Amino acid sequence: MAINGAYLSAVYANPDGSENEENKSFSDATPSGQITISISKDVPAHKYFQIGRHFYVDFTKIPMTPEEKAQKEYWEKKQKEQGN
Repeated sequence: MAINGAYLSAVYANPDGSENEENKSFSDATPSGQITISISKDVPAHKYFQIGRHFYVDFTKIPMTPEEKAQKEYWEKKQKEQGN
């Protein structure tokens, strides 16, 4: 299946090269990283991610399923048994 995608990276300056205060204060307090987004071949990525635009990315925790909670508790117990 062909994938249409977007590669996002942190922005540290304005297009003219001057320092962007919002991005500077954010990047000073945040680990760096990259995000790659894959989109179905039938959805043109450029409709959502235009070159030169800035986007906020938010990672919000969602409640764990009962299965995820049981798995987490299992691994925490294993770590405790091993002295970690």
